Amino acid sequence: MYVDVFPDSLEIYQLETVDGKKIVNTTQKTIVSIPEESKKIDNRTLHFTKHTLDLDILTFPVKYRFSSGGIPPQVGSSLSATLYLGYRGDDFVVRYKKTPLGNYKKSTNHFGHSFGVFFGFSSADIRSEYTNGHVKNRYSGFALTSGGAFLVGINNFTVGFAVGFDSLLDKNRSHWIYQNQPWLGLTIGMGLQ
Repeated sequence: MYVDVFPDSLEIYQLETVDGKKIVNTTQKTIVSIPEESKKIDNRTLHFTKHTLDLDILTFPVKYRFSSGGIPPQVGSSLSATLYLGYRGDDFVVRYKKTPLGNYKKSTNHFGHSFGVFFGFSSADIRSEYTNGHVKNRYSGFALTSGGAFLVGINNFTVGFAVGFDSLLDKNRSHWIYQNQPWLGLTIGMGLQ
């Protein structure tokens, strides 16, 4: 079906397949009224679901690196920006609550979840102990970051969990103990759609 969304209502049309193409049947429509406030309303809860491809920009404020090269597990943060592509499900719940004046006021909640893959860039903390003594001066290296993530959202707040890998791009990549080693991370996302 195709849904046309207005501030106080939804118009719902059936989709039909004609010559292998989906078209909207405009001869019949169902109108669902969802006013912002009303004197009288059915005691009802409306629930809508939508499934889409999800395109986001992710960053990882916290990364947990497993023990490697004699170094104990590390928790840290690094500057990162990755492009995320996933499958997303969104649930919208519309309820009406009675006000002290006897009117009914609309409240809407949005819950979403998504799982997919990411690819981008991040900084990598390079120092002597992370390169088995091959690097004398500490610096921030440039790394490719990739992996998979699961995101959840409530209204406008989105967080998630990721498993990823970093690949240092400079001459010290063969010495870096975390080269292509898995890490776990907390994600914060910003939708592009």
